[in-house]
Amino acid sequence: MTTLIQFNPPPNQVFTFQPELDRQTYQASVMWSFFGNRWYLNLYALDGTLVFSKALIGSISAIPIQSLTWANGYAVATTEEPHGFNVLDTLALTVRGCAPVGYNGLVRALITKANEFVYPIQVDLGEASTLGLVSYNINLAEGYFASSTLVFREASQQFEVNP
Repeated sequence: MTTLIQFNPPPNQVFTFQPELDRQTYQASVMWSFFGNRWYLNLYALDGTLVFSKALIGSISAIPIQSLTWANGYAVATTEEPHGFNVLDTLALTVRGCAPVGYNGLVRALITKANEFVYPIQVDLGEASTLGLVSYNINLAEGYFASSTLVFREASQQFEVNP
C-alpha cells in the first residue's frame, strides 16, 4: 500500500516526515541548501543515526497506458501520450493497475517508439481488460532497503512510500 506525503516546506524551516521503510519507522528531513541551490533529503534512524543524505530528485508522473497486448513472449504497451524516453533505451519501468495482474510490476522494458515499449512475459495473458499506468521511478532509498521504495513526484510535490 502506497503512503503519500505532501511536500509543503514551511518558510525558513526544515520539512520533516516519518516514512516506514522495510517495516521500520525513520525520520526524514528535507532542507534547502543555499550552496547546492536545491533541496536535500536526509534520512535518519530513530536513534539519530544518518542512513543517507542526497539531493532530492523528482520522478515524472505516471503515464496512462492506451493498449496492452501479448505477442511472442512480450507485452506490447502503447501509452496515451509520448512517454519521453529515448527509443532503443532499456529502462526499469513500473507498470501498475492493469488486469490481468501478470502485466504489472517492475519490468525491464525496451523503448520501441515515442509512445510504445515492450517487456518480456512468458505466458500469453491476452489483451489487457483493465489498463493502468507506467512510470519511471527514481527510488531515493535504492540500495538501503530490501523491499521499500521512496519516490518523489515533482509534478504533485508528493513523496510516495511503498511498504
